[in-house]
Amino acid sequence: MGRISFALLSTVAVLVLLFGYRTSTGESTEQVQAAPAPVADGARTVTGPAVTTSRGVVQVRITLQDNKISAAEAVRFPNEPGRHREINSRAVPLLNEAAVLAQGADIDAVTGATATSEGYRDSLQAALDEAGLT
Repeated sequence: MGRISFALLSTVAVLVLLFGYRTSTGESTEQVQAAPAPVADGARTVTGPAVTTSRGVVQVRITLQDNKISAAEAVRFPNEPGRHREINSRAVPLLNEAAVLAQGADIDAVTGATATSEGYRDSLQAALDEAGLT
């Protein structure tokens, strides 16, 4: 009886682990923005590299006018359904605004979106470096 109970419990444990294993569905869970809109005369855009964080990929594009950041946008960021989408729908606009106000990557992290904030700053700093604005 002991062996049967052990075998049954082992089988149930394996099945629970197998059905609980999360696999990729092949669908992207990050938000990807459309191509940049045309910019005004004298303006240019620079896109930072895609930075992999613990929550997903973050990539920032900046628009420069007279070597000043006139716009910043996260073109890729984690956007999984549920909590990530809720957090980043609030955090990304704050980060975009902060980058323009700070005119650089010295911006505060958004509470609850630490990984996205760090990836945003890294991609932003790389874009600034590429633009020659370090």
